[in-house]
Amino acid sequence: MKLNIDGSFDNSAEKGGVGAILWDSAGKAIFVSCKPIERCSEALESELRVFVDGLSKAIQWTLLPIVVETDCLTILHLLDSKEKDRSMKRIIQEAKALVAGGDREIVIRKVSRSQNSVSHLLANKARVESCSIFWLEGNCNPLPQLVCGFIDPE
Repeated sequence: MKLNIDGSFDNSAEKGGVGAILWDSAGKAIFVSCKPIERCSEALESELRVFVDGLSKAIQWTLLPIVVETDCLTILHLLDSKEKDRSMKRIIQEAKALVAGGDREIVIRKVSRSQNSVSHLLANKARVESCSIFWLEGNCNPLPQLVCGFIDPE
């Protein structure tokens, strides 16, 4: 399974958004989600929140190994680091616990923004429109059909 995640942040409004999409090995969307973050202090906070939120949902929906793809290199560094980042200590600890917990293999990969366009679109939608939505495979809502029809998960 592949989980694409992205965070969005507007400094002037101090508002963020998160977007995630879980794909199966055939490139079919299992779930699509987005939600706003009303009080967001920085872009890194939105990236960390989507990591925790997206991975938590993915762990609930599959028992298979999960490859998490993000365009935020800082996430990889924070999760590998032994140093304490005091500004976001709690959410970093929560992210590390998700990766370390359980019997499942979780791999985190850095990808380019162009490879992460679906989750980027969803994060911006959540931030700009203040919408919080979760769609499951087979749902008749047109947005996941539009997203899945026009963007290749590879």
